Amino acid sequence: MEKIYKILVIDDDAEAIFVINQILLKSTNKYEILNAFNAESALKIIKNEIPDLIISDWDMPNISGIELIKKLKNNSETACIPVIICTGMMKSSEDLLLAYESGAIDYIRKPVVEFELIGRINAMLRFTESYKHFITKKESFFENEKKFHEEKIELINTELNNRILLMNKYNELLKNIYDTLTKIPHCTNNHLCKPFIDEVFKNIECLNLNEKWEELFISFEKVNPNFFTKMLQKYPDLTKSELKMAAMLKLKHTTKEISAITGQTVRAVEMTRFRLRTKMGLKTDENIENYL
Repeated sequence: MEKIYKILVIDDDAEAIFVINQILLKSTNKYEILNAFNAESALKIIKNEIPDLIISDWDMPNISGIELIKKLKNNSETACIPVIICTGMMKSSEDLLLAYESGAIDYIRKPVVEFELIGRINAMLRFTESYKHFITKKESFFENEKKFHEEKIELINTELNNRILLMNKYNELLKNIYDTLTKIPHCTNNHLCKPFIDEVFKNIECLNLNEKWEELFISFEKVNPNFFTKMLQKYPDLTKSELKMAAMLKLKHTTKEISAITGQTVRAVEMTRFRLRTKMGLKTDENIENYL
């Protein structure tokens, strides 16, 4: 079905509006025609129904055609409405330049020539349709890019959380090592101690916390590029444990969760958190997680 374009004609001269209306009505294309005898009335019409194209006189009382264009351009909802300035007085090259600089998409001199008006209207409507199509495709592209980026971030976050769970497993291994070592002094026979010692070495062989923390930080920086570099540039006296704390807080982990991840006591985590806040110069009412 052929689209019927909505055209708003604005002129304080009733005869000028009549002439343009007759030209539009005789056209082989079908238009829905709206009329306004001043810019104030036009703005009220535009508020209720957005036209596909505006044909406006330049010299009108109170608000001129140029001033009307500026008002439309300052409103995000009307900024893209194409406006053709139609004038019988402002015909110089300087006037033409002013009209274009103000945001007019085209410029027609009165008396209006029928084929010129229809030709320019059709050209402008084709142009705006192409522009709308381009904008739609552009928005679709950026929407897909945004969706892809969000899915990528979600995937990395999942990987990061899996690594954090793995860190918890390693901390459990550390606890097992500690528990095993506490049993050794109770042994009075080397033969009885050997299984415990073997278990310790076995656990140690399975454990490389430094390497796992490095892997965790690499995954973290995929989501937060140059986080540690920026932190050190801003706060050069931060220790490695404080940087680790900043990363955990950035991930919105609670004190209890950080305690489990790092193998520290809750008290130790709170102290590291306090030192971090102090070095960053945060006030008591400033949320460190939001700041990071």
